[in-house]
Amino acid sequence: MLRKAFFGAISILCLIQVLPAEQNPHGAETALDLSSPELAGRGGFITSQGGAPASILNPAAGGDAQRIVFDAGYMALFRTAFERGFGNVAEVGALFPTKYAVFGSSLHLLHSSGFEGDYPIGVTFGGNLSAAKELYPGFNLGLGFNFAIGEDDFGEQAWTAMGDVGIRHNLGKVGPLQNFTYAFVFRGLGKSYMPGAFTPVLGVSFDIIHITGKNDKPDPLVLRANTDFSFPKLISRGEQNMTGKFGVSGTIAEIVTLGLSTGFNVLDITEKRGASFIPSIGLTVNLGLLSSGKRIAGRLPSDGDVAISLGMKPLYDNIIAIGPGASWSVGVLDKKPPVITVDYGEEMWLSPNHDGKADSLEFPVSITDQRYVAEWKMEIFDENDTLVRTYKNKELRRETQGIRNVMSRLIAGKAGVEVPPSLHWDGIFDSGEVAPDGAYHFVISAADDNGNTAKTIAYMVMVDNTPPEIQIAEMTGAAKIFSPDGDGNKDTLTITQEGSAEDLWDAGIYNAAGVKVKNFNVALGNPAPFTWDGTDDAGSIVEDGVYSYRISATDRALNSEDAALENIIVSTIQPRVNLSINNAWFSPNGDGIQDTLPLNTQVPVKEGITGWSVTVRDTAGTARRTIGNTANNAPGPIPARIDFDGMDDSGGRLPEGTYNAELSVSYRNGYVSTSLSPALLPPYWG
Repeated sequence: MLRKAFFGAISILCLIQVLPAEQNPHGAETALDLSSPELAGRGGFITSQGGAPASILNPAAGGDAQRIVFDAGYMALFRTAFERGFGNVAEVGALFPTKYAVFGSSLHLLHSSGFEGDYPIGVTFGGNLSAAKELYPGFNLGLGFNFAIGEDDFGEQAWTAMGDVGIRHNLGKVGPLQNFTYAFVFRGLGKSYMPGAFTPVLGVSFDIIHITGKNDKPDPLVLRANTDFSFPKLISRGEQNMTGKFGVSGTIAEIVTLGLSTGFNVLDITEKRGASFIPSIGLTVNLGLLSSGKRIAGRLPSDGDVAISLGMKPLYDNIIAIGPGASWSVGVLDKKPPVITVDYGEEMWLSPNHDGKADSLEFPVSITDQRYVAEWKMEIFDENDTLVRTYKNKELRRETQGIRNVMSRLIAGKAGVEVPPSLHWDGIFDSGEVAPDGAYHFVISAADDNGNTAKTIAYMVMVDNTPPEIQIAEMTGAAKIFSPDGDGNKDTLTITQEGSAEDLWDAGIYNAAGVKVKNFNVALGNPAPFTWDGTDDAGSIVEDGVYSYRISATDRALNSEDAALENIIVSTIQPRVNLSINNAWFSPNGDGIQDTLPLNTQVPVKEGITGWSVTVRDTAGTARRTIGNTANNAPGPIPARIDFDGMDDSGGRLPEGTYNAELSVSYRNGYVSTSLSPALLPPYWG
């Protein structure tokens, strides 16, 4: 609907062009310069900003206005020489920013009767309506309608009904020039008594000198240059023309502005009736109003800025316009940066290895502003402060700034960029490379539509793609069996391990039911070899059975590793054995009578035997003969009867005397069970 109305209004205004052309009065092109004392003095350029008068020059001027602005001004017209003639110029206006557009309105009275042919504009009362919108950052589009009715200097009726279409685009810094702005206006689309109908105007302005204030203080000095070129009646029927204006203004501490301007009119020059080349001069003082601290609903605030202006503009033939004006910008301009709130700890860990754990960093964030958040970004840096990844709001690409997009933005309400409820980093650089292990930090910044910026502190994030390392030395089955019974044989079990340094290694002995009975955790260090004495955490010997040793670690990036030693057997059984003889006397003389002495073994527990032996010792305890298998050999079966032939280990005869035989059986748990036989009487060799 708005789209149809927009093009319809343009079409109607263009159709008015078919009306008979009329001769515009001498000086008609200077009428707009008298829109306000401020613009009359420093120069009314289509790149200018400031209340409703600027919208008369360019309907797009107020597209980015944020505060209600009221304007009023008066200028007296008179001759510098003692000649007859007096006139008046009065203006009131206002700008009203809304969510959808900035609307402006003004009323003005021009009375220049009595100057005869020197400035024959007459008496005119009219008004202006404008609507402007900032379509893109710094780019304003505006539509204006001007009406007026009155009499010319000859008493004939004169009226105006015309429209204006304008744009204003601030490009910011262009090369060495700051605040470079261009503007274009199609003025006088309709019937215009003054200025000339269907007049295209092109203007450019920029800062020649711009000293920026430090620590949010006002800019000490800004020196700005302006220029406009217009082509009255370029397309309409009538006498074509060209005009130009040049001006320079300086602002000190954003309080005092002094401006000068001058111009030319080709048609006036050719007819030898050109306007004065004496420059116009204007002075504006900006005063801040103190706030009462109270804001009452439905009423205007008492604070803001009041600009008091005085302008003087030479016109024609010693005619000058001079007078004061005032402009009240209601309320305080937003100078507060966006508020950035981040829910984040001292540091967080990231492991972008696609294992489903800590693959990306995500945290809540909130960015708010009194007006609109214009942009935000999250910048990630490595240990060398090199920028490696940037996240930011999506910018409107140039290829999307077409007619269709412009129309959709025309009807859309003004809003800031979307700020997600949380931000994240997937551990990938802008180059596509996966971030290597190391320390990184990120900063979040934001700016509002006034250019106020905010930045957070640096938040740390650690990238760790490397899991913990752990190795447990292999052990044979027999080595994993021990008997913590305090007999000095295999009372402990030593586990050899090594690994990386971690915050915590969860390690311990687990029983067959999976319950941890002994804690061997390692905090802030490397796992090292240790010895288990078979006790639990309470200091008691654990029950006989099968156990396992398990160790695991999960680092702060949720990388994990584990290892285990299974089938650890705790066995504290102590089987009893017995060695007996039937007869202590024997005579190993080969006569077939009691040549050997039977030794009877009794071994009830035969499982887990690792070795056995029968040792014959003399009265001094010296082993003279050993029969059986040692622990270093395969145990083999233990015979129930062993016949002792009275020989020593070398095959010689034992001397007659008293001896004892001892049975020794070794088990896997380290226990050695022994039994001493009764005394063996001396063997008789006769």
